[in-house]
Amino acid sequence: MTTIILKKEYGQLGNRLHTHANILAWCIEKNINLINLSFSPYANYFKGTSNNPSDRYLENSLLLKFLLRIPAIHKFLNRLALSDRYIQKLNSFIILIHKKEQECLTELELENSLNNNFFCTIVIRAWDIQCPSLLEKHKNKVFNLLEPNLSIIEGVDKLKESFPNHDFLVGVHARRGDYASWLGGEHFHSWSKYIEWILQTQILLEEMGKKPAFLLCSDETPPKKLFSELPIFIHIGSRSLAFDLHALSTCDLILGPPSSFSSWAAFYGNSPKINLNSGENIQSLPIRQTS
Repeated sequence: MTTIILKKEYGQLGNRLHTHANILAWCIEKNINLINLSFSPYANYFKGTSNNPSDRYLENSLLLKFLLRIPAIHKFLNRLALSDRYIQKLNSFIILIHKKEQECLTELELENSLNNNFFCTIVIRAWDIQCPSLLEKHKNKVFNLLEPNLSIIEGVDKLKESFPNHDFLVGVHARRGDYASWLGGEHFHSWSKYIEWILQTQILLEEMGKKPAFLLCSDETPPKKLFSELPIFIHIGSRSLAFDLHALSTCDLILGPPSSFSSWAAFYGNSPKINLNSGENIQSLPIRQTS
C-alpha cells in the first residue's frame, strides 16, 4: 500500500490548509495513506476522526496508526523527509517529489509518480498542490475531516450571539503584517481604506433591505476608536488563527485582499468573497445562493 509523506513548511494555516485539502482529496480518491508532517502543528484545531488526527489519512494501515502514536517515530519521519542522504539510500522503496516554491504539483504528476508501483512511499516536498477536480469530488469528506474542533465552533457561536440584531454578517479580513512587503505592498491597505469598503458595503446591503453587521479579523490590532465612530456595528477581535478562520467561514460575505486564509474560509463556508484592491470601490455584491 502506498503512503504519502508530505513535508514542506511553507506559509501559515491558510497555505497549509489548501495544500492539505488537495493532497487529502487525491489520497481519498486513490485509497492511499497520507501523513502530512507540515500540517501537524495545526492538527489540534480540527476534529479529524476518532482514530486519526487531522494531519493524516490512514484508512489502510493499523500498523502506521499504532507507530505514529510514538513520538520518536514522528521525529524520525521528519528527519527522513528532509534528508536526501536517507532517501538516496532507500531509493528502492522511496520516491521523492521535490518542487521549488514557485512550482505547482498537479494531479497528473501525482498519478505518474505511482509508476505502476502501489507498494511504495512517496515523499513530497511541495506546497502548491492542485487537484481541483478531486477536491470538488471529495469536498464533503475533506470538510468532515477538517471540521474545526468543538471549542472553536462553540466559541464562534457564542461570539455571534453577542452581536446586536442583524440579518447579514460581513466578514472583513484585514491582512496586513507581511503584506507590507509582499509584492511590493500591492495588497497592503490602510485602515481608512478598509473603512471606505465597509461603508460602501453597508450602503449596498441596506439598499437591498438588509441589516448588516461586520466582523473584522486582522493579524494586526486595528484602531478601535477609528472603527467605533462608524454608524454600524463592527466587532473587532482576533483570538487565534483557527478561531478567526472559522468565524469568517460563517459569514454571508467576506471582504479581503487575495489570501489563502480568507479564500479557504470562503470555500469551506460556501461564502462569496470580494477581493479588495487599492483604487477599486465596491459597487455590487455577490450574494450566497441558498438551496
